Amino acid sequence: MPRYFFHIYEKRYHLDTEGIDLSDFEAAKKEAMVIAGKSMIDNAASDVWSKGTWSLMVADEAAHEVFVVRLSTHCRMDGESA
Repeated sequence: MPRYFFHIYEKRYHLDTEGIDLSDFEAAKKEAMVIAGKSMIDNAASDVWSKGTWSLMVADEAAHEVFVVRLSTHCRMDGESA
């Protein structure tokens, strides 16, 4: 079973040194969406919303990039117009 590593960049890199054994590429994509969603929920009150960038790089066992999930945000505050 292949092992995938989920490295998060949010102001600084958070390297996944353990990884997760998953059945295939499709399972890795699903896990990436779970991690991305959880991170957004966990950081709902932080400045990730005003700074606007977050990414998750998924790598294989050979440390090759498999894919990247990038999220960007823009929060209109204090009556900013569109």
